[in-house]
Amino acid sequence: MNNLSSFFGKIFKKISEDEKIRNEILCILKEKTKNNFDEDSIQIKEGVVYVKAHPMIKQEILIHKKDILEKIQVTAGNHITDLR
Repeated sequence: MNNLSSFFGKIFKKISEDEKIRNEILCILKEKTKNNFDEDSIQIKEGVVYVKAHPMIKQEILIHKKDILEKIQVTAGNHITDLR
């Protein structure tokens, strides 16, 4: 029973860390682009952040890509390597 509790504790911790990273990324994107993003508008897969947005907003993200990635790496660690 203790193993099961430990297992679910690890899963909960991982989910809450992912949620924290996702919220920090959303705040950084909002700060740099002055646009609001839904939680569903970003996906994180294998260290790459994928943004679903209007092409004009995506272009603005690409213009500020270097600054955004630097801020993300400072706040979320080096887990994030690219932004697309």
